[in-house]
Amino acid sequence: MNTASRLLQAGRVREARDHLLELCRQRPQDAGNWYLLGCAHERLAEPGEASNALARAIALQPGHRNAWRAHARVLEALGKDDAALAAYRRLGELDPGSSAFVAGCIARIHERNGRHETAWRTIEPLIAAGQGNVDVALVYARLCKHTGQYRNAIAYLSQGIAHPAVSKPDRTRMRFHLGALHEALGEYDLAFECIAQANRDKGVHFDIDAHEAQLQRVIEVFSANRLQRMPRSSNTSSKPVFIVGMPRSGTTLVEQILASHPQVHGGGELPWIPRTVSNLAGTEGPVTPYLHAIADLSAPQVDATATEYLERLTKLAPTAERITDKQMLNFLNLGLIALMFPRARVIHCTREPMDTCLSCYFLEFAEANEFTYELATLGRFHRQHERLMDHWKSVLDLSLMEVRYEELVTQQEATTRALLDFLDLQWDERCLRFHESRRQANTASYEQVRQPMYTGSVGRWKNYERHLGPLKAALGQGGCS
Repeated sequence: MNTASRLLQAGRVREARDHLLELCRQRPQDAGNWYLLGCAHERLAEPGEASNALARAIALQPGHRNAWRAHARVLEALGKDDAALAAYRRLGELDPGSSAFVAGCIARIHERNGRHETAWRTIEPLIAAGQGNVDVALVYARLCKHTGQYRNAIAYLSQGIAHPAVSKPDRTRMRFHLGALHEALGEYDLAFECIAQANRDKGVHFDIDAHEAQLQRVIEVFSANRLQRMPRSSNTSSKPVFIVGMPRSGTTLVEQILASHPQVHGGGELPWIPRTVSNLAGTEGPVTPYLHAIADLSAPQVDATATEYLERLTKLAPTAERITDKQMLNFLNLGLIALMFPRARVIHCTREPMDTCLSCYFLEFAEANEFTYELATLGRFHRQHERLMDHWKSVLDLSLMEVRYEELVTQQEATTRALLDFLDLQWDERCLRFHESRRQANTASYEQVRQPMYTGSVGRWKNYERHLGPLKAALGQGGCS
């Protein structure tokens, strides 16, 4: 177990997972090994496997508080909210000192599912007593549009940010939410000041020069001439539907609309295509080895890769006609997707570039998307996104539909009908009532898809125009009007 812990601490998560799998096979009664295995699976974006391992740890050691905490978190990520609520409550029983943490997590689940009064009742005693933690503060901030307590929430978050015991990452999280509260009150300069500080505090630097060079290599490897010589899978399935685009471009909204159709299952942000890229490269690092590997792929390898993906996909919803994969950054991998699934459909979501980038900048992403924390980098990344999508459209035979966010929110029915036609699906009125679906959307846009279509985010960037010079310059004034 010490070796596994060292591997996890060193970030060698795959090695740790493989080592722990062997340990659990040799000593299946050791709860500690199962707990660490669950943690490794979670870090590798394998929540199903993580849940199974953590459940084993709890079965072997029912009082394992860390396992209960991790299992609750994983169940929440899986969208199993009732089970997650039960796990958080059990953690509270085992560890009375975690009451504020548990309350914040329980309130978060209720808030995300639209149970705003229940969420408020959960945290109100802590707010009134001046207690709580960062999770309580963030739920408090998100509930403001229902409670109207913007000023009180601003004071509460400001007090938390100033508290010396609060960690830097937690201060950063609160600053992002504080900025949103000021924006809701029309205090745009204060909002931008909070968000800019939060982005600086993240301390994330994305090597945009390396990214641009990498995309140039992708374009060269997947040139029209080379694509003609690459093997295609014999897989003729039209079940996979890939929804791609920049973050905050409407991908979650499109998936929620489609998932409201009885013949469609919304798969969410699936990790399997990026994992295939890593496997082909034989590394968790740069994409360059993957591009070398593409040249040596054989038809049986492409077939095997497609079959494995489709089997995983089908297990999500065995009877569905279409299953969406909303890993939006799969726009980087459309060349591989075209080889794996020649009959797959791709929906490319686009949005006014300034609005897209501003929305990214105002959000702290849970993971990845390191390019979102600097305005100039965001603009350059967006331009490279457009460049690569133009390339794919010119060289790939994939069926591709472009959905503009502005048209979707202003011409909802016409755009929805076009989407269903593109997927060869019959019209269904439920797609217009996507906000009534109880499907869990585990992305930053979860609140948007729980309310009817609205146009309030169109042109949002104009409120901040005086602050967006670096973004405008990086976009080449693209999309400004």
